[in-house]
Amino acid sequence: MDIRDLMTEQPAGTIRLYPYAKDLSYHSSGTLSMTIQIYDDTHTQEYTFGFNVAGNLKDFLDQIYTGG
Repeated sequence: MDIRDLMTEQPAGTIRLYPYAKDLSYHSSGTLSMTIQIYDDTHTQEYTFGFNVAGNLKDFLDQIYTGG
């Protein structure tokens, strides 16, 4: 059984999208990058992007990155 079958039905003519975070990486320089897949019942698209983080998010990710 496909888990998508358990989701609520969509009105006719609409597409159900299923985002999936495939890859996530962080570098101590403050760069967060990720790859996501967005798929519907017939197609899959993949997007990779990155951005620089600052402030509380950088502090949080630095703690995880260094194990502290």
